[in-house]
Amino acid sequence: GALTLNLEPEGFTYSLSARHEVKYTRKSPVFPKAVLIARPSTVLANETAEFDVSKSSAFGWWRWEIRLWNGSTIEGNMDESEVRIKVLWNETEFTNYCTYDATNKTAYCNVSLTVFDTVFNLNDTDSLTLAITKNTSVKPRLLIKKYVVPQQVAPGETAEVHVYLQGSGFMTEERASNLTVVHTIDTSGSMDYPTFYESFSGSITPNVWTITFNVNDTFKGKRIKIKAYTTDDLSPWYDDTCCRLVCLQYFYFPGFGPVCIHWDWVCITEDDVVKLHIKKPNGDELYAEDKIGDPSKHGVYYSEGVEGSEVGNWTFRVMAAIPKSLTLRLEIFVKSGNWQKVAEFSTSYTPSFRTKTINLPAGYTENDLYTIWVHLADEYKKYFYVWFDHDLCHGECDLEKISTHAGNHTVYIVPTRINSSIYEVIADIAKIDSAKIAAITFNSYLGDKDFVGLVDFNSDVTQHKVNDSPYLQYLTTDIENVTSIIKELDAGGLTNFYKALEYANKTINENTTYIIGTKPLIIFLSDGKPTTGITSKNKIIEKAEEIKSTKIGNENISICTIAFGYYADEDLLRDIASYKPGKDEKCFYTATSFEELIDAYKDIEKAFKIAAKNVTITDVVPYDLELVDVSVSSKGNASVGSPEVFDTAYGKAIRLNVSEVYISDEVELVFKVKANESGDYQLDVPGVSNVTYMPYPFVSIETVNLSVIDLRCSEVEKPKVTIS
Repeated sequence: GALTLNLEPEGFTYSLSARHEVKYTRKSPVFPKAVLIARPSTVLANETAEFDVSKSSAFGWWRWEIRLWNGSTIEGNMDESEVRIKVLWNETEFTNYCTYDATNKTAYCNVSLTVFDTVFNLNDTDSLTLAITKNTSVKPRLLIKKYVVPQQVAPGETAEVHVYLQGSGFMTEERASNLTVVHTIDTSGSMDYPTFYESFSGSITPNVWTITFNVNDTFKGKRIKIKAYTTDDLSPWYDDTCCRLVCLQYFYFPGFGPVCIHWDWVCITEDDVVKLHIKKPNGDELYAEDKIGDPSKHGVYYSEGVEGSEVGNWTFRVMAAIPKSLTLRLEIFVKSGNWQKVAEFSTSYTPSFRTKTINLPAGYTENDLYTIWVHLADEYKKYFYVWFDHDLCHGECDLEKISTHAGNHTVYIVPTRINSSIYEVIADIAKIDSAKIAAITFNSYLGDKDFVGLVDFNSDVTQHKVNDSPYLQYLTTDIENVTSIIKELDAGGLTNFYKALEYANKTINENTTYIIGTKPLIIFLSDGKPTTGITSKNKIIEKAEEIKSTKIGNENISICTIAFGYYADEDLLRDIASYKPGKDEKCFYTATSFEELIDAYKDIEKAFKIAAKNVTITDVVPYDLELVDVSVSSKGNASVGSPEVFDTAYGKAIRLNVSEVYISDEVELVFKVKANESGDYQLDVPGVSNVTYMPYPFVSIETVNLSVIDLRCSEVEKPKVTIS
């Protein structure tokens, strides 16, 4: 704590200086402590790892340096506690700088953190091993770290001892027990609507052909016509006419605001390929909008009478909205009785444009067909055209559902204005296609001893037969049977929550003899609210509670729910959901995009994946130290008990039981200690301070002795008073 010091000097001082000073100084160095955490500590190649330095400390302002296995460094200071890196796969680098297991395609690489204080010029280093792999069969493991902060205190001051655990590994590993899963998927009509798939943005500087032409006094009072066009073949870029309905006139109604009173179709045709911008001497600027209408000349023209203020140099800027090179032509006419051509120009033109590849994954939809919309964000629509493969304005102008195959597709972005710059393109796919990908991805995590079934619901409910056995028709361990049916799901109709829950329960209880010993789970996905059948929310919740109270063997049925989209009944779906294993948190998720839906299914699967079981942390505070406080924190789904404190022959013991640690869980036991006398104290009792746990595949108990760490308790430097 802070100490207020009052100095009341008395007497006389003698000095040759005109200014007399009394200085009080005392130094008490606080040694820095480096603590490095990696999330995850086992990372797939070409994915992202996060390094957390927030648990580090030092006196005053401090900075840090992370040194990677290859010698490269990342630097920061105390205000920057996290850094993310993409871990690229490089076998040569791993062979030279890491411990590389070529058989299992896994590298174990050292990463170190050094913390420097800027007051006492002291430093401390911590390190860890980051596992980088291409092999998703890397076994789950438990990481253990023990440290103390600060490492030196004065008598009577407290220090914190931390014992940190992290579950590590991949979701494709086996669980403590097998699952019986019933996918319950909403296939109502709104599941055919678009949902976000991906977006991308960038900038383009248009290639503009510029011509300056002097409109002299001979043009005054006469009509002038400027044509800009190409005679080149535009195939396949303008093979289809693209139309959209736009409002041409609004009327303001008091109390209602602007209302469109004149709608019309605006179509993009071959004549829209050429854009002509005109700047006149009087400062007027405009784009030519009239289409030439000649099948052999694709372009636009502008015509008007020339006024006196318009005599002078006219600037014509021409560009082509097409992702191919072509020849552009500009012709100028004046009308003196008949139209007479007075000038013509041509150029070989190469447009500026960007491309982006969109991949639609194979193996998730019937015949690998998808419904997709690709469109510009609203604020950029007048500045660019977009093609999906060779289809112009795909999904933007006509808003029709477009069916396309899985695989790589190219999006072309082409500017349509001389000042076009920034663009953003959005790709949507049908909600039902997103649901198929997510559910089938979940199925890929299941093992050959997991059971799975399928119920889909709209106005009615379908319980799908997935097994030829007369004893178990609606559940199977042949995951591909269910996956093939998911691919064929179609959307249409209303939404029957109540009956969907009934059929999901009926499916999971079909013949419990076969599934006893598994964890029964219903995954319930919907993008709406109950609109048919029993729609009372209370009755639907009662049905869910009835299901969740049902036991199969020693396991209650769990329900995990996903609210998909902006119009799902989140409150109802949250009420339906069970709590996650060992957590006071509902197994409820929201998703508004394809990726968020995938993440929800991944997290559900992870909630039932265990890295270690029956974990017990035991540490001892020697009797020459005083135990002040004990606390526990956790992140994730770990089943954490309350810490126990009891006496032993060695001192006060702290014990924490964690029945299950799931992959990516973090558990931290923190206890504060205090020394009342100077000396060096060992914060460990060999053979007693340890962590015992049952690692995957949960056959035997392992013991890890905790690190031996020291705490120094020392008097601070005596105060000094200097008189000058």
